Amino acid sequence: MNQAQEVANFVFQACGTNAIFEINPFERRFRDIHTVLAQGQSHVSNYEPVGEVLMGLPPSGHRV
Repeated sequence: MNQAQEVANFVFQACGTNAIFEINPFERRFRDIHTVLAQGQSHVSNYEPVGEVLMGLPPSGHRV
């Protein structure tokens, strides 16, 4: 997920001021990527317990 943010930031800078206008489709994608990354479920601390559940293992005590 951090790589997606890095790519979005790179493209945002490459677009210059055009990237901030709603008419540019990238503007929405930039906001969406940063919104997802700001939410708790995308935090690194959740990777292990989510992986356990996806693999059919019992959760190790971490919240999911």
